[in-house]
Amino acid sequence: MNLKLRMFVFVRGLTVLVVMATVCEMRFAFAQLGAEPKPDAANTIVEGVGWKNVRVGMTREDLVEALGKPDNDPASDWLKWADKHIDCTFHTGSLVVSEVRFNRGFNDALANGLKLGSSGSAMLKLYGESDHAKVRPNGARQYEYSTRGILFWTYQGEITQIVVFKPYSLTRIEPAGVPPRVVSTSPANGAKEVDPATAEVTVTFDRDMGPGFTWNGNAPEYPFLPEGKAFWRDQRTCVLPVKLEPGRNYCVGLNTFSANQQSFRSVEGVRAIPTAIHFATRGTGKPNKSEEAFEGQPEPPKMDPTSKVVMEGVGWKGFRIGATRAELTQAYGKPDSNPGNPWVRWLSRHHVDCLFGKDGRAVEVRFNEGFAFPLTSGVKIGSSEKEVLAAYGAPAAVTQQPQAKMFVFGSGVIMWLMDGKVFDFTVITPTNKIAKQP
Repeated sequence: MNLKLRMFVFVRGLTVLVVMATVCEMRFAFAQLGAEPKPDAANTIVEGVGWKNVRVGMTREDLVEALGKPDNDPASDWLKWADKHIDCTFHTGSLVVSEVRFNRGFNDALANGLKLGSSGSAMLKLYGESDHAKVRPNGARQYEYSTRGILFWTYQGEITQIVVFKPYSLTRIEPAGVPPRVVSTSPANGAKEVDPATAEVTVTFDRDMGPGFTWNGNAPEYPFLPEGKAFWRDQRTCVLPVKLEPGRNYCVGLNTFSANQQSFRSVEGVRAIPTAIHFATRGTGKPNKSEEAFEGQPEPPKMDPTSKVVMEGVGWKGFRIGATRAELTQAYGKPDSNPGNPWVRWLSRHHVDCLFGKDGRAVEVRFNEGFAFPLTSGVKIGSSEKEVLAAYGAPAAVTQQPQAKMFVFGSGVIMWLMDGKVFDFTVITPTNKIAKQP
């Protein structure tokens, strides 16, 4: 090969190498531009835990030390730091953080790369279908993954809030251990001649307890509850505000309803044995409203299919007690996907879900946030506890938990209230005794 040919081959080979190197460099640059930057492990949001030194389960004092003084009252159950784009909530009466919320403007991400502003479709691809879902009238959607301790709010297809909480399972495995024991109550169990001016019932356990509680009972023995919430005075003593009447027998239960409504537990999670406190007030009294009842169970009234009210004990339009899933699907379309859950949901369009019995017919019809129509009493989503009690009188059964109260009324409706407001109500079959309305 002569010198000129050798020089040509060398220059051409060198040119090829330069071009290849340039292409590789461009490919790398494009890959870098298209790649999602990996989150810094030290700054990631951790499912079920929190972020950096802001964590579920920390005390109020430690939280203030970590983030500084909040924007609102430090004694509030919902503390806010707008400049840090973080909120933290406490269950009523709890001493530790129950939720850490990351809002618009917060820049750090989860370990999987999701962050505020990520797409809802990317979130669903990573997490799959949620355990619980909710749709607000403005189109905002909530996706909760209970066993992972993470919840997302999305709006117009983007994540607008990330919430971290302690993971839980709908099928709880009970921890082993000796159950907590009640060491004292006030009034004392079996007490007679209790002052009707007594404003609270208290229970004290033999050990430190978790933040939950479940006070419950049935009318007419369960005392009227004023608007104040039950709370923990310290880690062993729980307080239930009450309004008593003279000459009455009362019975207040602790963990006396179904297993999923037994929230009196030790800090280790061991459930307290169901207990009842019986006492009587001195003086001459009058019957409770729930004792003044109609005899027998009246025939449910016929429902107008164009109705703009929900009928207690019946339902609303096609969503009624006794309806089949096929009937509802034909009338309202295919329900929202919710495999393995006994509640069949039409939440995204109608804010209604139904629980079906073994015969395939609806036994409960629940109306959720976003549902606009009232009950025949005028009570609706957002009504106050005072309005509920004025409309229905004393409930036939009550359950009080840290974040919510449940009232069951004989006319065929269950009310769930949070922060003194109705957040959903459920139509059920009326009981044999129906409380008169005042």
